[in-house]
Formats: sequence, C-alpha cells, structure tokens
Amino acid sequence: MILSKDLFYTKNCQYNPSDPVSGMDLTVNDTFAKHYLVKDYIIYKIPDNVIFEEGELIEPAAVQSSDLKL
Repeated sequence: MILSKDLFYTKNCQYNPSDPVSGMDLTVNDTFAKHYLVKDYIIYKIPDNVIFEEGELIEPAAVQSSDLKL
C-alpha cells in the first residue's frame, strides 16, 4: 500500500486507518518485477542484525498488535 504523506493518520504513524493512494498487489502492473520504484518515506531499512525473513514479518505483527492494542 502506498500512502499519501499528507494524510492525518500517515503523519501520526497510524498507517492502517489511512486511505491508501494506491496499492501494490496482483492488480498492479509489474508488481513482481525485480525492481519497483516507490517514494522514500515508505521504505524502512532492516537492521543488520535482523534477517530478511524476520524483517518481512514486521508489518503483519504490527497490524496484529495494533488490533490487540498491545
């Protein structure tokens, strides 16, 4: 999901309630391309001590913890 950085929720790091500007899923052209151009404000570097498989689970874990209000 690509969010507008001008939205209230996006500015407050509450990404789930925001209205997406567009999304990257099976309906978007070239989603499975080797390289995909996105805005820099939605990219986060995975620390060197975190392996890729752990890093890719951060977003689903954040959604679940947000739903559980942990």
